[in-house]
Amino acid sequence: MILSPVDRFLQRSGAQFSRGLVALVDLSVRRATWMLAAIVLATLLALGYSVGHFSVDTDTSHALSRDLPFQKREVAYQKAFPQDKNTIVVVLQGADRNLTDTAVDRLSTWLRARPQSFHDVYVPGGGPFFQRNGLLYLSPKEVQDFANRITDAQPLIARLSAEPSLNGLSSLLSMAIGQRLTNGVQLPGLTAIFSALDRALTAQMQGKPYTISW
Repeated sequence: MILSPVDRFLQRSGAQFSRGLVALVDLSVRRATWMLAAIVLATLLALGYSVGHFSVDTDTSHALSRDLPFQKREVAYQKAFPQDKNTIVVVLQGADRNLTDTAVDRLSTWLRARPQSFHDVYVPGGGPFFQRNGLLYLSPKEVQDFANRITDAQPLIARLSAEPSLNGLSSLLSMAIGQRLTNGVQLPGLTAIFSALDRALTAQMQGKPYTISW
């Protein structure tokens, strides 16, 4: 059989590799202690090199070049607003705005009570400032709608302020029903109140919590 030069080279290489492997195994058997020490030393050196030169960067912003335009803009933004670095954003959602606002207030109070863990707590659109000046940030239409709702609810508010209790609410509803039956006069917002009370009573009978949003 005539072999090509490539085949002859592979045969010679294979034979040399086999002889070298056999020699290595023979040396390992005859010098087992030294071979084990060399393997342990090489492992320790590799481990030390890996610890000092290899790491895992979990910051996804480092996956792209910092010379890209949007990366440069982000760096400039962080320099201008350093308080936004290392920020944890918490979003609370709920079916009722009043309950959600209460949860936000309780959470922000709990976080502020732990300054060793949370250096600063900021509630967008919340806090004493917006409670005092929130109307200034509404559009004219939103302010007008709010004023209209307050005006419509004024008769109910005036009567409830005299006796802010469940008994006062019951008396108000009884009076409103009497006026409706006698004079055909209906207080504004009365339908919404009865609908809310109906949902609250239904939830109570089903053993479910329910809060009326006023």
